[in-house]
Amino acid sequence: MCGQWVRNLFTSPSKELVMNAKRIARLSALGVIVAGSCFAVAQAAPWDALLSPGRVEADPDK
Repeated sequence: MCGQWVRNLFTSPSKELVMNAKRIARLSALGVIVAGSCFAVAQAAPWDALLSPGRVEADPDK
C-alpha cells in the first residue's frame, strides 16, 4: 500500500494527493495562527501577579 502511494506520488499527483496537500497546508496555517495567539497571550499576561497573588510588593518609599 505504501509503495503504491509512493509510486503515485512520483508518477502523477492524483486529485486525492492534491486535496491532502491542501488540507495539510490549511491545518498547518491554522496551527501557526493558534500557536501565535497563545504565544501573544502568554507574553502579555502578568505572570508574576498570576502566579503569586498573595505577594505584596515592597514599598520603596518606606
